[in-house]
Amino acid sequence: MNSIPTHTIDDLKNMLREADALRLDSHYAEADAIFRELLPLCRTICGPTEVLTRVVLNNCAVLYKYMGKFEEGTRLYHEALQIAIDLGDGESVWAATLNHNLGGILHAQRRYDEAEAPARRAVELRTQLHGAEDVRVAGDEAALASVLVGLKKYPEADALYKHSHAVFLREHGPEHYEIAVSFNNQAALHQATGSLKEARRCYEQSLALKEKLQGPDHVDVAITLNNIASVHVQQSRPKSAAALYKRALAIFEAKLPPEHPSIEICRENLADCGGN
Repeated sequence: MNSIPTHTIDDLKNMLREADALRLDSHYAEADAIFRELLPLCRTICGPTEVLTRVVLNNCAVLYKYMGKFEEGTRLYHEALQIAIDLGDGESVWAATLNHNLGGILHAQRRYDEAEAPARRAVELRTQLHGAEDVRVAGDEAALASVLVGLKKYPEADALYKHSHAVFLREHGPEHYEIAVSFNNQAALHQATGSLKEARRCYEQSLALKEKLQGPDHVDVAITLNNIASVHVQQSRPKSAAALYKRALAIFEAKLPPEHPSIEICRENLADCGGN
């Protein structure tokens, strides 16, 4: 006698919405608990290749990037991308999104050589599908540019950042999250090329926007605080850097799992500039 599933498709969709909302609000442990229940349910009730299962794979991997569970997230992205290829969706919007996200999680691990191919593939696919001036292509270009900064391919990264920033301004206006991210990314390029004054200016623009849009205690705010502090260190301003690291660390410790690499890195940064 076959058992009757205790969850409907609508139940699974509601669980996904709840998990995504928790992730967006930085409640990562709660989101993780839902995803760990949801993914096997989707595999059983929907099947491993159905759209909902693939979305859950992707969104769970997004969460794991934020949680610092990079190996698990990378594995889920590869699984979802392989499903897309096997189903003949290797040149779809879905495949572009997966390539973008795979490049992003590899970038977070500083595996730049591995990240470049999927990041470029995302730009290529989305440009074919939507045209070079589409705002979704701009997002892919910005992600690729971040990888290229890691590879020290600075001129190409600069061109991509400038183009994507112009598209974001045109489509979203000056007070949008993508603009905040764009300022942060441009600052990283300026910092890498030694333009510290310009780097600090762009980081501070990013910080002001993130605080306004996300609140002062969001993890993304802490990331930019940490970045600004690193510029202060390079400018021989250890006391100013320590204050920024302390604020970033407080946010990381409140919002992230205790084993998250950002916590340890921030603690080390604080110690290096004389904080405690």
